Amino acid sequence: MNKENETASKEEEKKELKTAASGEYVVALTKPFEFEGKKYEKLDFTPFLDLKYDALIDARQMTIAQGYGNDIFMERSWVFVANLISIALDLPLEAMLNVSISDARELRNMVSNFL
Repeated sequence: MNKENETASKEEEKKELKTAASGEYVVALTKPFEFEGKKYEKLDFTPFLDLKYDALIDARQMTIAQGYGNDIFMERSWVFVANLISIALDLPLEAMLNVSISDARELRNMVSNFL
């Protein structure tokens, strides 16, 4: 049984790598934006595959410190999502706060898929 679990796990890893390569974890922005001289046209969420739970804790603490939200349904809060994206993709929070509303919705949905 243990060997079957290992095989299934390896197959899942291959599937994840294939999915990342196919662009499933990439969100193309409908309204690209520029921040500090860099233009953002798409965001690659592949780093979320390696994210640890402490990143969620950090994003929650940052969101609360900024005066937004409580623990109930925080994952649906745009500020929480922006903080988590900022941590995971190593982007400035201010850059994430410059996305359009429609792009923010898509980014929030992508993050939700990982939670």
